[in-house]
Amino acid sequence: MPDLYNAPRRQPVKTKEIRKKKPKTVMAPKKKIKKKSKFATKHHRYQRLVKDLSTKAGLTVNPQSVEFANQKTNESVLFLLRRHLITNFPWVAVFALMIGAIFFAFHFNIISYFPSPLQVVVVYAWLLLALIVFWSGFLSWYFNVNIVSNERVVDIDFYNLIYREVTDAEIEKIQDVTHKMGGILGIVFNYGDVYIQTAGTKPEIEFLKVPRPAAVADVLRKIREEIENGS
Repeated sequence: MPDLYNAPRRQPVKTKEIRKKKPKTVMAPKKKIKKKSKFATKHHRYQRLVKDLSTKAGLTVNPQSVEFANQKTNESVLFLLRRHLITNFPWVAVFALMIGAIFFAFHFNIISYFPSPLQVVVVYAWLLLALIVFWSGFLSWYFNVNIVSNERVVDIDFYNLIYREVTDAEIEKIQDVTHKMGGILGIVFNYGDVYIQTAGTKPEIEFLKVPRPAAVADVLRKIREEIENGS
């Protein structure tokens, strides 16, 4: 006879231990800090000194697409100088007078003094001469440039299409900078000459008839002082 008063024994329930897994923490990748090269640092340091300069007629500050012969890989141009625009007045005036002379000759029928077969030749020869005056004057102004980069100062003298003279000196070799202004036009239009004394093969580099010579000389002096202080 079954024992009604003895309850059946409960079988022990096997419980699986649930281990809580800690969520994995995903570490954000460390950003690589790019170290500025000494060339970039030097350019940035000198760029502070040219901030007072502004692009004017013949003066271009921080040009983006300027390259020159023998330019180094990490060399960048701080500013570029050409002769002041007003210095082009003589050859522009000659060109304008030569073109005006043609209209004058036709208006007063002066061309008729030449034989008929030569009239066309004379007109075209005169026009060609006027274009030569204009083209030679423009090329002389455009390709005679002075460059100040983060590495050196460069003076490019253009004589013709097949001959030019390039003089340069490292910025570290600049010893003294002076400027000179003279004449009514120079004072009125603020242009003059900058003379850079160097320890290079050519002791003096000249920036002739450039705009704002006092400001340009002041920037070069500040660059020289920065180098001397070693900052």
